[in-house]
Amino acid sequence: MSKKSSSIIIVESTIILLLVIGIIYTITYFKKNNVSVKEKPAVKMGKGSGHSSVMGHNSANKKVAGAVPVEVAKTVKKRMYIYISANCNIEAEKEIDILSKTNGEINEIYVEEGIDVQAGKLLVHLDKKEAELEVKDAKVKLENTKVLYERSKSTFDDKIVSREVLEEHKLNYQMAEVEYERKKLELDYYMIESPIQGTIVERYIEVGENVTDGQALFKIAKLDKIYGKVYIPEKDLNKIDNGQSVYISVESIPDVRFEGNVKLINPVIDPKSGTIKVTIEIDDKNSRMLRPGMFATVFILVGEHEDAIVIPKKSLIMDSVADEVFVLKKTVKISSSKNDDNKLSVGQGVEISVKALTKEGKSEDLLEKIVRGTVIDIKAVTIYSDAKGTEEMVEAVIDLTELPPYDIDKTTADIRVIDNSNGAGFTLFNVVLDEETSVLKKQIELGFAEGGEVEAVSGLDENDVVVVTGHEDLMQGSRVFVVGD
Repeated sequence: MSKKSSSIIIVESTIILLLVIGIIYTITYFKKNNVSVKEKPAVKMGKGSGHSSVMGHNSANKKVAGAVPVEVAKTVKKRMYIYISANCNIEAEKEIDILSKTNGEINEIYVEEGIDVQAGKLLVHLDKKEAELEVKDAKVKLENTKVLYERSKSTFDDKIVSREVLEEHKLNYQMAEVEYERKKLELDYYMIESPIQGTIVERYIEVGENVTDGQALFKIAKLDKIYGKVYIPEKDLNKIDNGQSVYISVESIPDVRFEGNVKLINPVIDPKSGTIKVTIEIDDKNSRMLRPGMFATVFILVGEHEDAIVIPKKSLIMDSVADEVFVLKKTVKISSSKNDDNKLSVGQGVEISVKALTKEGKSEDLLEKIVRGTVIDIKAVTIYSDAKGTEEMVEAVIDLTELPPYDIDKTTADIRVIDNSNGAGFTLFNVVLDEETSVLKKQIELGFAEGGEVEAVSGLDENDVVVVTGHEDLMQGSRVFVVGD
């Protein structure tokens, strides 16, 4: 064997020895620290999105073996509205441009944008020196033509001038009179007043500027009433009528809801778009927060339901053919002596009174809240034996018709049982409750929808609890535990 081959064998032997030592050390370490290499780190369950657990103080995040985590919400009864919505730009009741009726230089401006003005309010003063001279010139011409006309009348009577001359002087006098009145009228054009009551919304001019006849000087708007014009599809025309209530929202004032009503419905449908123009009158005369040109969303009230059962839209099972939800269902199991004179049977109503709860290490008094339910099954018969003898027991399942406001699992209760056959009743004392939470799939009929809520016309009652997240892991009767606050 060569010297080179011997060196290679020594290196390989050293590497193998190091690997063996490493493996032995690793196994010794895990055994010493009682750690299994197959274990995975536990995943901590986080809180939900804030839906109420409606499960009581101690059960909101209590994980149950084999149960599916869900978030829930309680159904509520409220007034539900249905709206047709459309967008528009807000418009003033009336909006006009004030135009100059003559040429001239601006001497003074008396108003600014945002100023409220009355009809007849002086807005701007143009230089009128030249116009005043023209009035004087027209007056002189009027006086001269009047003198000639008067003289012609007297000489005509004396048959000194002809009728043709008289008529000519009369015509000149009348023309001079009209010209004089025109010049006086035009003199008023240099003092520009507001023709309406309103608010200055735009000013186009500056002092010293020369304006021309027909040039826009100001824009004035009547803001006492403001409007929006929306276009509604033809299919919704029969839902809309004059006077219907409307509310309006604008992006710039998201927390304020403005009221209004349908003012006018155009009698003609646009054949190109298949829509009809509806004019909305908006009530903003007190706040004056809305401005013409604002982009707004208009909601026209077309339906209303009192005492509607409302659920979150997220509670609907998305992959279901029909409209369905998972409703939280609670049952409790109890054990009772089979040899008791008072027998449990399916269909009996019960009233459960928890005897005591432990809170901060102290025993509380009997709770006033009574949880009601119905016996739905007699689950099993069990024989217990002890030194005193044998006792037969039955396990009954009670369907709770209302969810308890506190955790009743493993608590002791007195159960008042009502015998439906004869109206009599009896009480089971000191019964230990074994609580279980599951879900029941229910088909519902949907009604109005608004925002993130929808009305359940049938299938649900007030205070039912529906699942809002976790549907994908559920089926009929799945056991669940509620997460969230």
